[in-house]
Amino acid sequence: MSSFKRVLLASVAGLTFAFGAANGVQAQQREKIPVTDLQTVTTLYHTKDSKALADLENRLNQERPANMPRIVYIDPDIMAPWLQLKGSIQLYPSMTAEYLNAKKVPPLDDATLVGVATASFNMHPGAAVPQLRNPGLTGAELGKSTCIVIPYNPNLSADAYMRQAFDLANPKTGEKESIMTGLKLQISISRQDMAEIVDAREAWGCFDTKFVTQINQTRDFDRIMALHQTEVFKDVGGLMQAVKDGADPSLIDKFADFRATASGLTMRPRGELFSPTDVPFYGSVIFQTAPALHELKARIDQMGVGKFRSLSGEDMIKMAGEITGKSSMTAEQATHVMGFAMLGNGYFRSLEMVKADPAAIKSAKEAVVAALKVQNDAIEKSIRPMTREEIAGSLVPLVTPEMSYDYLQREIFGNPDVQKNPDDPVARFRVHQELVDKTRALMDQHPEAEGVIRQVLQHIFISNPMMEKAPPPQAPSKNLPMLKA
Repeated sequence: MSSFKRVLLASVAGLTFAFGAANGVQAQQREKIPVTDLQTVTTLYHTKDSKALADLENRLNQERPANMPRIVYIDPDIMAPWLQLKGSIQLYPSMTAEYLNAKKVPPLDDATLVGVATASFNMHPGAAVPQLRNPGLTGAELGKSTCIVIPYNPNLSADAYMRQAFDLANPKTGEKESIMTGLKLQISISRQDMAEIVDAREAWGCFDTKFVTQINQTRDFDRIMALHQTEVFKDVGGLMQAVKDGADPSLIDKFADFRATASGLTMRPRGELFSPTDVPFYGSVIFQTAPALHELKARIDQMGVGKFRSLSGEDMIKMAGEITGKSSMTAEQATHVMGFAMLGNGYFRSLEMVKADPAAIKSAKEAVVAALKVQNDAIEKSIRPMTREEIAGSLVPLVTPEMSYDYLQREIFGNPDVQKNPDDPVARFRVHQELVDKTRALMDQHPEAEGVIRQVLQHIFISNPMMEKAPPPQAPSKNLPMLKA
């Protein structure tokens, strides 16, 4: 275990004994303050990530072209403490409705609300794209609509986010299989940059009026290709937005390497785990966005980053559409790549056996060679075996909720402003918010101790700013009830 992990664990574990049995008595002597309204939380609670998300929302809405939906994010840093103050997970769907109403979003139908609330509670990035649900929604009517976006989980490092792309759920056993076991991912993207990319790409899905509408209007392999083009458009848009907002253009190549590496390493396992009737079977094709991202990088290099950042929203959407149309895989290319993934060189022999046109066989080989080059170049740069020390360091010690709870008690009740008035929500919210910011900063600064820090961060994240000096309650179920608002 690294020295930093030892110090962190020792400091947290030592606090377990700091309060003792007297805490229950102190809790009984003070009434719980019902600071549960949304306005109180949104007024008093502002983490750094919450501010960054609000700034991105404002920029996207200011720059969006006419006849494009308004973007509204559901901020996890608002929803989490508010849920703890409410004290019941069953209220989350109605809380989601109240949150959206406060942002002047028209009421949602029950199915959409449940879907949005479930994704928000689990912090799974995505968007309720209005033109996906209603392909006939265009022009001024689309411009009057709202696209609800579930943003990036701010408690995840970029490395943890990327490694999820290498996890495949075995449909027969239900167990997760990780392609990255024993491997080190060498793609350096900060948590803040990854949050910007993911938050922007999901919002850019709301600006897609061409590719996304094909998803529900096509079937079988045509639908797979529609999904592919949609993901290409979103990735291109997300990286365009990140660079426009100040990120170095080299970030595009890094994200392209991530996509190409994930596509390359999971392609054959997907063919073994899933059947051709399963959408995950084609996951490596759907997310093969690297060629389009390389095209984006080339265009920015050619025009200059300064000129690129001066583009209007209309110009950016036009460019994203052009790149998507030019650089997405064709159905033929995708067929050849998947055929090779399943059969290897036997795929080409099968084409010869059915007496396919020699020109078509040549085209198939060229498509496979081109795709493999992009993937193999990325894999060579991005993956290496873990060292013994890294494998040992990946064995993460357990931080119990009780340990983190006592740490929270010390930080909150030891604060001078809280000591002056323990029931003052202003001081309580400020200390809790600063703890979240501080712990996320520690995770950013010490990737070698991420496993330990993430546990502490998650415990803080789901804690009540108005907590009492008492034993922590039993952890709530992670299953969100499907209730109507």
